[in-house]
Amino acid sequence: MLCRQSVRLAKLTKTLVRRQRQRYITRVISLSIGESSNIMNQNRRGLNSKAKTNNWKSKNENRSALDENSSGSNNKIRSESGGRGSGAKYYTSDSDSDGDSYIQVTDDFKNFIKGSNGARRYKVHKPGCSCHKIVNLRSEIELGGRNDGTFQSIAVVPDVKRAKSVFEHTAVSADSYNSDPLGCEKDLSNAIFPNSNSTQSDTHMVDIYDIKVSCANCMLEIEPNGFVCCASSKENIERARDLARSKIDDLQSSGITLHHDHADFICCLSIRVIKRLINSTRRRGKVKGEKSAVSPELLKELLSDNVPVDDYAKGSELRFSVGHHLKTALEILQRTKDHKNRVFKNSHILVIITKTKRNDWLSLELDLTGGKRHLGERSFECAVRETMEESSLSIDKSWLVGDGKPMFGKSNLDHINAFFMVEPPGLDKIEKVDSINPVHKESADKTLAQLEKDFFWSNTGLGI
Repeated sequence: MLCRQSVRLAKLTKTLVRRQRQRYITRVISLSIGESSNIMNQNRRGLNSKAKTNNWKSKNENRSALDENSSGSNNKIRSESGGRGSGAKYYTSDSDSDGDSYIQVTDDFKNFIKGSNGARRYKVHKPGCSCHKIVNLRSEIELGGRNDGTFQSIAVVPDVKRAKSVFEHTAVSADSYNSDPLGCEKDLSNAIFPNSNSTQSDTHMVDIYDIKVSCANCMLEIEPNGFVCCASSKENIERARDLARSKIDDLQSSGITLHHDHADFICCLSIRVIKRLINSTRRRGKVKGEKSAVSPELLKELLSDNVPVDDYAKGSELRFSVGHHLKTALEILQRTKDHKNRVFKNSHILVIITKTKRNDWLSLELDLTGGKRHLGERSFECAVRETMEESSLSIDKSWLVGDGKPMFGKSNLDHINAFFMVEPPGLDKIEKVDSINPVHKESADKTLAQLEKDFFWSNTGLGI
């Protein structure tokens, strides 16, 4: 017995010694690798520091040469009377005196576009605004030797990370903008987008440069973007939906192309189903932009609304998402207790749906009509225009519910988006007449016929 135990103990000791030896060898190898990497990092840091030192010396030499050429001036300001147009000036700060980076400030919009290096999107800022981009540009220009009231007029800046050109509409001062902001915006719009009465070289500037100009947040705080929720009874919303679809068919049969932002489908959906879709998304812990699971109730309503979901989704995974405007409408009206909320709770809404097809999945985004306002445009005018562009349905102030005042969400960015509650006018009153006294059925039919001839029902297109 003792012999067996001795043999087992000897084997165990031998195994432990072998494992300790392996661990020691592994540790030595890792330490060697670590020391080698440290040496390489030290050499690399040394080379980088030498390169930085040489770069710093060369910059100082260039800066000294520039200072001598500028007769003791620390800044470089270059004005040109030709080439890019009179009035264009270029500024560079002390830190950029190597001449690689200039900031162009001009009151000539064509030259401004040419100096923007092909930027496609531009933001308009109010006079003296405190937006981060304007603050940075103002600082760079002041470092470049100019402090004569730049950005005290309406400014247009490329919507890029580091703008190097600025258009100043000097015809609009800060005082005139404060007294009439929308009028000044219209003046700017006429200046940069001349009408057909202008000379041939000045017309169709949007087509020539293919650009988009929109309001920055500082201007939207005065007059926000607009979007609407068209809500009423199921019958009324279905009628509005049919009118929009009929107008779409007429436009397409006439060979007229719909707006590029036009929705793929116009639907009448119940509030209950949409709320359940949003709640199911939240329960699953979905993040922003992620698609929710398929709702059988929603599929049923879409199919009954003649949306060919099954045809598009063949062989693909079907996903749903809810757009920002629709979420905002639900959140706003959920916390209100006035007439708007009572109508909204017991109604259906007009929803636009945009589809995105990929190889293995089909995404349907549900949203309301609305978007960014144009220069000189009021919030509700923006909502009306966007509704026509996205759904082919024309609405008017007579559609506004209650006092017609806009409502806003709670998030930090929702103060630049105005929400309007609308419903088709007149149809609810006709239904009440029929339910109260059947004798008035004939008069109600006449009223309905007159309503169909009304401008707001017959003119449900894109303003064509």
